Amino acid sequence: MKILLVSPHFPPSRVGGVEFYTKRLADYLRAMGDSPEVICAERIDGEAPAFDAVLDTTSGYPVHRLSFNLSGEAEPFKASYHNSRVEEWTEKLLEQARPDVVHLHSGYLLGGGVLSAARRRKIPVVVTLHDFWFVCPRVTLLHPDGRRCSGPDSAAKCAWCLATEQRRFRLPDVATGGRLGRIVIKAVQHPQLAAATGWANAIQTISERTGALRQALMHANLVLAPSRFLRDRLRTPGCPQTA
Repeated sequence: MKILLVSPHFPPSRVGGVEFYTKRLADYLRAMGDSPEVICAERIDGEAPAFDAVLDTTSGYPVHRLSFNLSGEAEPFKASYHNSRVEEWTEKLLEQARPDVVHLHSGYLLGGGVLSAARRRKIPVVVTLHDFWFVCPRVTLLHPDGRRCSGPDSAAKCAWCLATEQRRFRLPDVATGGRLGRIVIKAVQHPQLAAATGWANAIQTISERTGALRQALMHANLVLAPSRFLRDRLRTPGCPQTA
């Protein structure tokens, strides 16, 4: 069986929980007689090329290491969850490799483009959730001050959370015990106030991300979650079976 594994990064250059998990799975599949293949992101920094793919076979199976310059994109935020260059390259790989299934891990960096390409090629998709990337632009479901977020209740809430990564928003919010944030979030949920105060664009971009990734996840054949907490944060009406 040919399985295309997709991970944010892959050893040895980048290591972490998702990366080690995917490496162990690829090694196991190879040992069992299957044919694993891996896509990962190698570089996304400002010095990276617009797009480049390097084939690495040192693990005993193909590992496609992609490099792309996120900051150089016309819409960096959109490219962070659905990169059109990744989508185009992945579709060509799927046509050539013809895997039986695509197994996406996390979704961070590559998810949107890979899922879109797999959908067009009508290849079954399994998604293993390792984090909150599909519902949280910060991935962790944590506010910049370390507090756990109750969930993506509104685009305005997420826009304020991202804004507090900057000291000029975070410090006043901390000084008021979060009251400033609650006032801003409530106010900018009104379209006219959002437009007048300059928040409309941030809210729109968050809404687009949420909608796009919800649609992408709904077209997966199976979604695996390691905990009930994560499963419940991702579960929405119409989503595929979540185990």
